[in-house]
Amino acid sequence: MGPMPSKISCLVVDESAGEFAKLQGALKSAGAVAIHKATDKASAMKILNSHSIDIAFISNSQQKENGLDLVRKIRSAKGLPSRGLSIVMTSFASDAATITSAIRAGVDGFLRKPISLGSLEKQLRAILSKPLSRVEFGDYFGPDRRRKVDQNFEGTDRRSAAPVSA
Repeated sequence: MGPMPSKISCLVVDESAGEFAKLQGALKSAGAVAIHKATDKASAMKILNSHSIDIAFISNSQQKENGLDLVRKIRSAKGLPSRGLSIVMTSFASDAATITSAIRAGVDGFLRKPISLGSLEKQLRAILSKPLSRVEFGDYFGPDRRRKVDQNFEGTDRRSAAPVSA
């Protein structure tokens, strides 16, 4: 596969220097123009507050901190300029419970480690070509996963309301 259709700025959150280096190389091959590194929640939030980031890759394989906690923190930070950015969870575990937890936290995608260039490019193309709209309901803010339009629905259609600002 060739370069990505648009220049992207990425944040990679991973404690492992080796895992960061692998993902950084794959992102560069895929056409990323800026790749920021964070090893914990505090440094990730600092980068998100000071840079324009298109996609964050957050490891859930961290020893010190849980990647899902960072996803929830990003999605719940109402003053964060990049609250609505696309988030891809990376993990060595790819069981149904892990993926479901990531989706419920508000990720846009999931990649199993070790990450291949092909799977990374496929995920990037999916996110960049068909970005999911964002919804806010109760304590959830994140991608709208609903694909089906129920013609018999009788309540207020919150999807047709003005889009939620990130």
